[in-house]
Amino acid sequence: MILLIPNIDLKNGKCSEIINGENGTESYYNYLSCNPEELIKLIRRENAKSVNIVDLDSYDNLIFNNNYFDLEYDVNNELINHNQNLLTIENLCKNTDIPIQLEINIKKSIDVDKILDLGVYRISTKINTDLSNIELIKFLLDDYGTNKISILYELEKTKLYNGSLFDMLKKFENYKNLRIILDFNNIKYINLDELENLFIDIFDKVSFIKSKNLRFTIKNFIKNSKDLYSIKSFEKYNIDSLIIGDELNNNIFPCQKIWREIESKLEVLN
Repeated sequence: MILLIPNIDLKNGKCSEIINGENGTESYYNYLSCNPEELIKLIRRENAKSVNIVDLDSYDNLIFNNNYFDLEYDVNNELINHNQNLLTIENLCKNTDIPIQLEINIKKSIDVDKILDLGVYRISTKINTDLSNIELIKFLLDDYGTNKISILYELEKTKLYNGSLFDMLKKFENYKNLRIILDFNNIKYINLDELENLFIDIFDKVSFIKSKNLRFTIKNFIKNSKDLYSIKSFEKYNIDSLIIGDELNNNIFPCQKIWREIESKLEVLN
């Protein structure tokens, strides 16, 4: 079974996305975006098994600096630094019961301990397309293991079939049970046939994948219910999970209409 993982982008401690609900419920979903803990609880009630959270501020050069991960605590051991995203993530880990995978810009290995101490179960960090940060990522994998560190790789349409992805995968030949998140966000649309051709090439050109049990998560690929139903057959390519963001917020799946209608009635009662 392929796991569906909702995606939440955090900026200044709040969610960047808003669920599109029934008419008259706009204030309710605005409230959820401003209160990520309540949004996570809603996602959990809708049977999500885990959630992917992106710390957008960690990629913002205007915000990011050498002190981004230097967390300060008061006498009650409460986080008091100015990084609202990390404060929100800590609160989510403490007050919700859903495993959180955190996608965050890691530039120093020393920062990983601070992030894991917040309670996240896994960190995903982006590898540059030119592989310039590969030594840092290998160091993180060696120190923390593949169960705590996953690699996010952003695909680009012009580079999809030119070998850059294959070159990246081959760099991690010595790692067992590695997880690669392939992000299709920069590609306007790739159909299922193109996706399958890509994985046929991967398995053909990166021979160690099966023996090392390398697993793939696909992000920002699913655009409709047909994609979701059809991709079940891709488990043979070691795809075991999907990260979906805007499509969930825009209710493209049939069951979501029922959820939104129920929530609209409950919101009236409250």
